[in-house]
Amino acid sequence: MRFGLFAGPRYLEARGLPERHADLAAHDVMALLKQLAIDGAGIAILPVHLCVAETRDGTLVHLLPAWWGADIAPAYLVYPSRRDISPRVRAFAQCLKDVVTSMATMRA
Repeated sequence: MRFGLFAGPRYLEARGLPERHADLAAHDVMALLKQLAIDGAGIAILPVHLCVAETRDGTLVHLLPAWWGADIAPAYLVYPSRRDISPRVRAFAQCLKDVVTSMATMRA
């Protein structure tokens, strides 16, 4: 999954827009806290595909997309055993893979 840095316009107005990675040291960076970022509490590290609507409507700003957006974080589906996987579990795993792959290619 692609991750990116996001912040609300209020936060950026108050603290300024980081222009490079080193600038983040002077900012309040949060991990996976979308609503707090929208509310202006700081910069959040979020999956890009979960922020498409907010980026489009202006409630979040995607920061430094070329730097952070290039990194990939793995996603895993865990189930008890590979042996004797039911057709339902196999179909669900394939569907989930297709959906996540599709979402990972979305751009905010």
